Amino acid sequence: MSSDLKGAWQQVLPGDLDQHLKNIGQAEVNGKLISEMLGALSLSTGTRVLIPGAGTGQMLDYCDTVVLSPLKLTFTEINFMFLTRIRTKLNSFPMLDAQVIHDDIESTNLEGPFEVICGILLLEHIDWELGLRNLISLSPRHVLLIVQQNENGGNVVTASAEIPWSIQKFSENAKPLLIDIGKLTDWLDRKGYELLGRADATVPNSKKMVGLSYCQK
Repeated sequence: MSSDLKGAWQQVLPGDLDQHLKNIGQAEVNGKLISEMLGALSLSTGTRVLIPGAGTGQMLDYCDTVVLSPLKLTFTEINFMFLTRIRTKLNSFPMLDAQVIHDDIESTNLEGPFEVICGILLLEHIDWELGLRNLISLSPRHVLLIVQQNENGGNVVTASAEIPWSIQKFSENAKPLLIDIGKLTDWLDRKGYELLGRADATVPNSKKMVGLSYCQK
């Protein structure tokens, strides 16, 4: 993540991010996608799952708690305001075993192993090769990723819906880029992870969310 992007991200307000993702239909779709992807793994109780760059924990508003409740969850973020929002949301889910940690995945201080890593619209905002290199150093067996694709082409993350103030300021100062799924899959294959499944879900503004499930060979 460039210094401009990192600084801009840390100024985004939690309420603005929640409202923005709701407006563009991504929060609900991503929550359901990651629930389905996790559920398909048949994980045992106590499995350690890392959700880096978790935003405000918006996945909690839409994930299936039956899937999440047996797991040991770790949410990370570089935006301290988002961490506070995640902790507040977790108060509504006492059945979840979860911790919240301040961390920059590009220079992480996390200690593994984690059986599963879930990156939800994370790679678009970071140096994705550096971030993934750090993530797989935590020895995950499964890497679950959700990335955005534009149906009309192009490689810039955009939205045509009305944008909250701090999201608009973020967009003015930083330009996240979409991920080439082919390059991503080839890169992970070279690191010992094969693509086991893909699920596409359409969202407004001619975009789609793509869930990618990779497993250690």
